[in-house]
Order: sequence, then C-alpha cells, then structure tokens
Amino acid sequence: MATIKDLQEEVRKFRDERYWNKFHHTLDLAVAMNIESAEVLEHLRFKSREEVEEYLKDKNNKKEFSYELADVIIFMLAICEKENINLEEAIKEKLEINKKKYPVEKFKGRKDKYNKL
Repeated sequence: MATIKDLQEEVRKFRDERYWNKFHHTLDLAVAMNIESAEVLEHLRFKSREEVEEYLKDKNNKKEFSYELADVIIFMLAICEKENINLEEAIKEKLEINKKKYPVEKFKGRKDKYNKL
C-alpha cells in the first residue's frame, strides 16, 4: 500500500512531466481542490440520505464518486508538496488537538461543537 509520501511523489512526478509547476501556485491549487469538492457534492445533490445510500450501491456511481474524492486528495497533496507540509504529521497533530477539544467522556454520542458544550 502506498504511503502519503509515495502518493505525493506520484502527484509531483505527474505535474513535472507536464511542466505544470508554473500553473500550480498554492492559491490555484486550493481553488481547484474546492472545485473538486463541489464535484463530490454534485453526486449527492437533491438526494435524501436513503437515496445517497442507494446511489452509491451502483458500482459506476461509486467509481465516479471515488474519482472526485481522489481529485480532492490529489490537489491537497500538491499543496502539501508545494508548501513542504508533512501531511502525516499534520494529521497526527490535528487529531491530538481534536482529542483535547472533544474528550470522549464529554462528547461520546454527541454532535455539539466543543465551544457550545
């Protein structure tokens, strides 16, 4: 299984083979990532929770949905590469922050925001 670093390197190589670095300013990558996020939502628009579950049971729908999710991650990895961000480390640190904000004993089974409880 590929690591985040492996995938980041594949994204960098894909970009560099096409000489696209000049188009990959962090701002442009962040905008592109958000556009791809909207494309994820297009698959879910105007559907109930039940309809979403049914929609994603179809393997073609699920494949297309997964490609949109992949596009979001590809742009995220490109941003991390551009800004020299260790995503694995950032995720671990953020999870530790979230554990302090949302201790199990206070938030188990609850959806409240940490500053509203």
